[in-house]
Amino acid sequence: MRSSPFAIPVMGDDVAMEVLQWIGAFRALREALVISYNMQDYDFWGHGRLSDLLRRQVGNGAKITLLTTPPPGAGANQAFKDKFSLLENLNREGVEIHLHERVHAKVYIFTDDRELCMTIVGSANLTSRGFGVRGMSQEDLLELAILTAAPDVHRATVELARKGLFGDHETVDFATWAAKNYEKIALAKGGT
Repeated sequence: MRSSPFAIPVMGDDVAMEVLQWIGAFRALREALVISYNMQDYDFWGHGRLSDLLRRQVGNGAKITLLTTPPPGAGANQAFKDKFSLLENLNREGVEIHLHERVHAKVYIFTDDRELCMTIVGSANLTSRGFGVRGMSQEDLLELAILTAAPDVHRATVELARKGLFGDHETVDFATWAAKNYEKIALAKGGT
């Protein structure tokens, strides 16, 4: 009987470390699907800002596709400004951005240049509180996820994400969302 690829449950810090290893400097990604209800452009455990890590992977030829909720609230609030700025910059750098008002999933799906894959499904958003800040465990949320390198789980999760989340009739690309939210964006950028 041959052994199957691992599937293990992990807590928040381990989720963050695994995601960091896949998007960081030590792997060359071929493709990543990142689905996170919320996200921030924080300094990922001192290894660089999230946007810089993703931008570097895109620069090396990776296809990065992101699904998240739109920036929250009105254009004048800081949470809107921060998330809009992150999404706008990633979009400009070649990350394919999709938005959905009701997405609550947290899924990180990676394939590297050697066709190795990792699928992470759990509760952690791509934020400093969800992924933790090294040395600040009292501030971190308690998160749980399943990590697996099983190719059949990887394929099934990619297919379900593409059809059920990215393919949902309410999911829109960043340009479509931006066109519909021009006034909020103008307000966030200091216009009236």
